[in-house]
Amino acid sequence: MSIYRYPRSPFHSFVNLKHPRLNALIYPFVSRINLSQAPNQWLQEYLSHIQPLTTAIQLDDDQLDVIFPEAVLDVYPQLQSVFLCNIPDENAKCFLYLETFKTQLSVLKMVLTDYDVQTPEPHYSTLFRSDCSLQTLLLSNLFLPIENIQPTLIKHLTVYNLYRFHHLFLLFEHLPLVEYMKIRINSLPYSTDECDYKMSDNLLSKQLHTFDLQISYYLDENMYNYLELLILQFFTSLKNLTMDILLKNLLNGKRLEKFFRLKQFHFRIQMILPSDNLFDMSTFPTDLQIISYTNHQENTQTLLTLPNTFETFDQISSDIVNYHSNINNPIKLIKVKQIKLYDTRSYTLKFFNFIKQTFPCINTLEFFHYCYLTDDMINDDKITLDSIHSLFIHASLDYSRIKRLLLLTPNIKHLSTSYQTLLILKQDLENDINHYERLHRICQQIITLNIRSMNKGEMQSIFLNATII
Repeated sequence: MSIYRYPRSPFHSFVNLKHPRLNALIYPFVSRINLSQAPNQWLQEYLSHIQPLTTAIQLDDDQLDVIFPEAVLDVYPQLQSVFLCNIPDENAKCFLYLETFKTQLSVLKMVLTDYDVQTPEPHYSTLFRSDCSLQTLLLSNLFLPIENIQPTLIKHLTVYNLYRFHHLFLLFEHLPLVEYMKIRINSLPYSTDECDYKMSDNLLSKQLHTFDLQISYYLDENMYNYLELLILQFFTSLKNLTMDILLKNLLNGKRLEKFFRLKQFHFRIQMILPSDNLFDMSTFPTDLQIISYTNHQENTQTLLTLPNTFETFDQISSDIVNYHSNINNPIKLIKVKQIKLYDTRSYTLKFFNFIKQTFPCINTLEFFHYCYLTDDMINDDKITLDSIHSLFIHASLDYSRIKRLLLLTPNIKHLSTSYQTLLILKQDLENDINHYERLHRICQQIITLNIRSMNKGEMQSIFLNATII
């Protein structure tokens, strides 16, 4: 169920009218409310009116002492859910509220501001104590310390990020009633992760129906064996399984057969290729479409079930144009929002036509390390990727390439590139009679410009409406 933004006209008009029917009219605007953008003056004037009606609140960490003074929830008799955003990685106000939240709420969602926290914060471990009454818990962008957790009654758990593979096993062993688990595991820099963990069968949940797992580093064969054994522990209740994992070895497709018996099985499995061996697509059933694509730059092959459920595609190269499928049907990956490109070879017109047809809803395109374009792509000025609003380029470009990428993304709002690239754009744009007006219009509509340089103000004359960071 959605959370509404803080109400304005409907609430202002009826809040002071004491009438049951009018109260029912404004109730949908205050029962689930987002106060993260509400100014303090509005809170001071209207907060007391919404407190008795509110069941769910979204707010920022720095608003806690205003919305929940003295860390008590008594003035919110119906409150069940708190969604807490923009939590700093140090000196967060929420630390004073965790004991209250974990015993008086059913739902708690917490999102840190920093996406790269690498230091464990012991305060969050209190959420995994036996006195926790939460039914649903979401923790995003924090380094969760769980070595000393206790059994809890949490039924729906989402954690971004764990930093050890064996922490996944610890969580399962201490969540005997869990029904839904969504986990992302990242590795810490310069760390090793080995799994030699024995689970106690009698402590595992008998109600787990959905397991969604993403692991952002390569698993060796031993770790994959442990993962497979873990999933099989829940096979009597499991209905939905999603795996987004990386493997050091080429997987035998027959090992996935058992998972196709589930109600839903979605996966994206990226494997390091041994020499030129490719995965045998004939091992898969024909009632589910699965595609395979390679990246010779990274020496990897990826298997993907359709319809696709993943929003980000990483390490994509020109090779994806030559994908293979176990079913001869055209593909359209409408859920993909972001594509990250890795290739030392030049991107062709054919490649961008494939992107346009296959990924019609992407809004972010990112070039890593290299960004070469073939002559047919540079000389073409017709193809556009109209859905893209954000463009990230981690390479210095000459004028022909930055010009073509801007023309490719005519609705761009956010641009990140090097100062050198923009300096070339500024110098050559005035002399480009054929494309000046189109490029000038595109530059003026950009609202955020990220330049990797100290000389930022020099670009304001081209990007008139952009905030330069």
